[in-house]
Amino acid sequence: MSNECVKPEIPQFPELTFEEERHLYYLNGLEVPSVTTLMKPLSSDFYSTVDPEVLNKAAKRGTAIHNAVENYAKFGIEDIPPVYAGYFAGFRIAASRKFWRPKPRSTTKSCGMQARSICCASSTAG
Repeated sequence: MSNECVKPEIPQFPELTFEEERHLYYLNGLEVPSVTTLMKPLSSDFYSTVDPEVLNKAAKRGTAIHNAVENYAKFGIEDIPPVYAGYFAGFRIAASRKFWRPKPRSTTKSCGMQARSICCASSTAG
């Protein structure tokens, strides 16, 4: 991996805001649920049969990768533990291809009305 300290361009979405004190997200002024809130129903039903050790290992990996991506996006530094380097390399490939940056595009519905949709610049990670 490169040791360059190049801060990447972070796409800005002014319509999406975050209130840090109460940890709330808003889209065009309307409160929207967090990923944790959306995933909560799955955790009690779906994940109840998964070995807690497996869940803890996955949570640790997810936190490490999340922190590394956030540090890269905010500060341009790479600080991923070697055991998770492959995940971070995958992120770097996707980011370099603008895979993760949504691109607004107009589409015409059969009724003739214009609708806005979000499309990725690339539809595959590979």
